[in-house]
Amino acid sequence: MQPPSTVSECLPQLRLFAEAMCGDREVGDRLVAKCLVEARTRRSLSLQKENLLFGLLTVLAELIGRQGPVSHASTMSARSDTMSLIRQLPPYHRDVLITVTVFGLRYWEAAAICKCPIGTIKSRLNRAKASLAASLAEQPSSAVIKMPPGMRELAAQPQ
Repeated sequence: MQPPSTVSECLPQLRLFAEAMCGDREVGDRLVAKCLVEARTRRSLSLQKENLLFGLLTVLAELIGRQGPVSHASTMSARSDTMSLIRQLPPYHRDVLITVTVFGLRYWEAAAICKCPIGTIKSRLNRAKASLAASLAEQPSSAVIKMPPGMRELAAQPQ
């Protein structure tokens, strides 16, 4: 799979990241819009085609960090879908899980976005996978869980 090379190709991933981190689609969309404006005005940001998603996610993560912690109590529903399970993870696990597992970024890219060492990224990713696997195991077998292809296998990988 090739990385997105245009802003319009990056939008679904940016929206997913923002929604997962904020717990609210509307707030996430507003942050994505701010991210695009800020990324366009930054002169130092390298938005080359091969690093476009990485650059935009870096800006978006900064905006989410400036926003401060978000309470997810009002946005949690009884649904048993992937996003609600991911939202139950702590923010520092959600960002790593999404950037590495869902978007396929390298550890050093996730470390730059999350502003922590690579070792911390690896540790957080393992904990996020373990938490997600435990949440999946608790789901009743009759529950329908909308999972991206391969997510269950990734979550169940041994540490």
